[in-house]
Amino acid sequence: MLNPPITHFVNNGLQRCVFVPLARLVSDVTNEKNAVVTTTEDHDFNDGQTIRLIVPAAYGMEVDRTGIVTVVSSTIFSVDIDTRDILPFVVPVAIPNTPSAFTEAQVVAVSGLWRNIGAPVPNI
Repeated sequence: MLNPPITHFVNNGLQRCVFVPLARLVSDVTNEKNAVVTTTEDHDFNDGQTIRLIVPAAYGMEVDRTGIVTVVSSTIFSVDIDTRDILPFVVPVAIPNTPSAFTEAQVVAVSGLWRNIGAPVPNI
């Protein structure tokens, strides 16, 4: 057989599963004891969830920390990450004739059950 058959997996709770964490792009982060983060789309996080906030130096503010979420709205949450002593968040401006590739500011779920694919982890 040239092509193996496609197998559909259903997680019955006994199999280890592939976990793909929820990630969202960030459009703003405030300079506060508990930073307020705005995402570009609904974040789908819950109160008490652990996230990792990643803001590259290109945004002025440079952050790579984990914290606990308190939901404010569908696109805004606060997190117990102190950003008072960090430069303000500024969206980078594209400069003509320079490479445009850079890591975007983002927030990634560390805890939670989002996008659990349900396929068993391959035995390698």
